[in-house]
Amino acid sequence: MIISETSLTGNQLVQQGESSKTQWVGVDDDFITPPEQPQDKSLYEVALEPQRIRTYLITYVVFNTQTT
Repeated sequence: MIISETSLTGNQLVQQGESSKTQWVGVDDDFITPPEQPQDKSLYEVALEPQRIRTYLITYVVFNTQTT
């Protein structure tokens, strides 16, 4: 089983979106502390924060081990 987190629309992996995201700079950025995001416990236990929806692409592969 392969689990990948995607953007809300499901058309891009989160890692790709974060790397290509525009980093805006404001005049008061030095005074703002970003909110702490909870960390995932494992691949199968994910942390949710308020007002955030997470989407995943799950690929389930079945291997046929029968011999004929």
